[in-house]
Amino acid sequence: MLGCRSGGASAATGSCSAIGNEGGFVTLDGHDVVYSATNDSTGSTVNGVAVIHASAKFRSLPAPHSEPRQWRTHGMPRIIGGATVGPLWIGFEQSTNSAWLGSIAVPLDTNNVLLVEIDEQRRSRVVGQARIETRLPVTPNGCDAISHEQRHFLFAEALSGRLRAMPQVRAFLSR
Repeated sequence: MLGCRSGGASAATGSCSAIGNEGGFVTLDGHDVVYSATNDSTGSTVNGVAVIHASAKFRSLPAPHSEPRQWRTHGMPRIIGGATVGPLWIGFEQSTNSAWLGSIAVPLDTNNVLLVEIDEQRRSRVVGQARIETRLPVTPNGCDAISHEQRHFLFAEALSGRLRAMPQVRAFLSR
């Protein structure tokens, strides 16, 4: 059983908030895990994941009021899913297969997981990348708030299992 805090916002398609694009976070073994996923009637597809190692002090800092200006093109927002950890925006842009750490784009190549260390001076550094299977067969059972919460919990459980199965991620989590 995963003991986690989690959050996320979805951009719904149709009338069901459990189907659409979503970005959010879960906490796994004391690390924040920021994700971007696309959901449909048969489950979720993970677009990107960042596992963040940061101090509790950093994580408790307030989130910025708006995303970095680099997340806009010609004044229009890019399609980037993610969340904040403390004052740092973290997002994934599927069209360019890039992760964003604040205003810095990080190419993912064939990977979809970033391992990120944030030091005491609030500088983020990618210390590793990995790849997990992207399809999570988590199906929403309805469109009400309870169904959405259940789907989010099942998604967090499945994502956590995939991450823990990767030796590189397990080693990072054990720091």
